[in-house]
Amino acid sequence: MKEAELAAHLGLKGSQLAARKRARRLQAAESNTLYVMALAYVKLAGFKSPEEARAWMTSPCEALKGARPIDFLRTRIGAEYVMIAIDRMRPAPALPRRVVEEEEEQEEELA
Repeated sequence: MKEAELAAHLGLKGSQLAARKRARRLQAAESNTLYVMALAYVKLAGFKSPEEARAWMTSPCEALKGARPIDFLRTRIGAEYVMIAIDRMRPAPALPRRVVEEEEEQEEELA
């Protein structure tokens, strides 16, 4: 993400972000927003490439009524909606082979 984009998502101007970087300190709300952004990207990294994650975060999302997920991350409730949307997109884990074999055996017994 470019610094200008990051500044905008944190609600800062470019010069304010530069000053924060020099001071090596963000205000609490900015720090929280950055943390939530990182958390969302980490969750997406479990099943999307970095490019796909970036595209999803910056594109309109049907689960968020057409809003961009990255724009929701500034508030706690918005961040919760984004995390729920990510969880719903996550592919279901594959069943262990033993469970699949047991299900097949049960189906054969019923037939």
